[in-house]
Amino acid sequence: MPFTTATLRFLRGLARNNRKPWFEAHRADYEAAVQAPMRELIEEMDVRLARFAPEIVGDPRRSMFRIYRDIRFSNDKSPYKTHAACWFYHRDGSRAVGRDAAGGGAGFYFHIAPGSCFAGGGMWMPPREAHLHVGEGIDEHAPLYDGALPGARHMAGR
Repeated sequence: MPFTTATLRFLRGLARNNRKPWFEAHRADYEAAVQAPMRELIEEMDVRLARFAPEIVGDPRRSMFRIYRDIRFSNDKSPYKTHAACWFYHRDGSRAVGRDAAGGGAGFYFHIAPGSCFAGGGMWMPPREAHLHVGEGIDEHAPLYDGALPGARHMAGR
């Protein structure tokens, strides 16, 4: 089952009613309209990634981000995220992130929300050596990046 208008309808409703009683009353909608399509996307992308980037994998249990927000240090105490997201990670990766993760935290990210759906790739908090290597590659091929990805040199700390 792909993402549908029901996915966006649920997420819009959650944004308006970001409270536990509302979520619990609509949990079945979340599971059917958000969680199930995300699980299918992860499984399908795992098969497709195996063809050209076998070191990057998707696992519905590890790739899907939780709906619950970490509110411990936030002024916004809304308990739920109003988007759905997943991470396709390096196969040697552990539960660690960034510089502590095998593969340097490399992977692909997908995010769906009403009005802001996107996909991206990169490294989350790469180890210093990897960060320098990426920056050098961008510098070496600067004209390609300047034309295709405005701001890429800035994002790489250049």
